[in-house]
Amino acid sequence: MLFVDDGVRGQGIGKQLLRYAVDVLGARFVDVNEQNTQGVGFYRHMGFSTIRRSEHDDQGRPFPLLHLELTSKQRNAVILKTARLLLRPWTEADAESLYEYAKNPLVGPAAGWPVHTSVNNSRQIIRDILSAKETYAVTRKGNDAAIGSVGLLRGDKSNLRIADDEAEVGYWIGEPHWGKGYIPEAVRELMRHAFEDLKLSALWCGYFDGNEKSKRVAEKCGFTFHHTEHDKEWPLIGAVKTQHITRITKDEWSATL
Repeated sequence: MLFVDDGVRGQGIGKQLLRYAVDVLGARFVDVNEQNTQGVGFYRHMGFSTIRRSEHDDQGRPFPLLHLELTSKQRNAVILKTARLLLRPWTEADAESLYEYAKNPLVGPAAGWPVHTSVNNSRQIIRDILSAKETYAVTRKGNDAAIGSVGLLRGDKSNLRIADDEAEVGYWIGEPHWGKGYIPEAVRELMRHAFEDLKLSALWCGYFDGNEKSKRVAEKCGFTFHHTEHDKEWPLIGAVKTQHITRITKDEWSATL
């Protein structure tokens, strides 16, 4: 049973408790009173789906129960951990956290995507883009709220012309968390995952001319300058940009260990 007092709802406590139950205790199933529409919505947002319905509760009373199971996508999801962070798949339950940071015009356009206009807009972005394989919400240990994102665009999914066994690294973090070293920490773990687990041969990273923060992240993580692409159209933000491209091979990464 998962219970959160009304006085502290809306603070992400329920999500943290459920993450602990799933990630540490191995929870895969949950029963919810059908009339508890808020509870049903919460579990569905967190990746559970209904597998059957009972007309009575477990005490035989006429209160229908919905039996939910964690979907295979969430059940088999990769979770990456660092000293301070947990990198996990995005879910629709992250929409409010995402909007809180993505509505800031200093965040998205610098990374090549437009400012989010509403929580519903952020929810749709999670469905259409951030739910992609090898895209992770950046969260702090002990606090499940998403504060940024890191991910891999492999082969032809990349914005660059790269081989199938290579990937482009993307990242961003909310303004309140700038300067704390979270993204270099997350990217280093993503690199380990890419080279050791996915067996990729090289990683690429691009940043727009003038984006010194993104440039410093790439440098801290061992990427070195490869080339510059001028007059590159970026339809998502309706702009033409100069992009500097960096790269690191698996051998180069291994030499730094």
